[in-house]
Amino acid sequence: MSKAYFAAPLPFELALSKEGVAARITKAFGGQDVTIGDAAFDAAVRVKTSTPDATVHYLQDAERRKAVLAAIVPVAAAFSR
Repeated sequence: MSKAYFAAPLPFELALSKEGVAARITKAFGGQDVTIGDAAFDAAVRVKTSTPDATVHYLQDAERRKAVLAAIVPVAAAFSR
């Protein structure tokens, strides 16, 4: 598990996790996954939020997406061994 800390609290709920088989199955049965519009990010990260529009806007910043990928993908890969 990784935690990210932000300079100020986000004004919305946001949960980010590695996109994997379980997440794809959950989505197939109606689970939430917000797409950001960055193919590599969308393929690697599952995004759950209470406010999709605000989340998409927040994650338009390439540096934020890069930081999320750096935090989520290596950690998830370590646990899948």
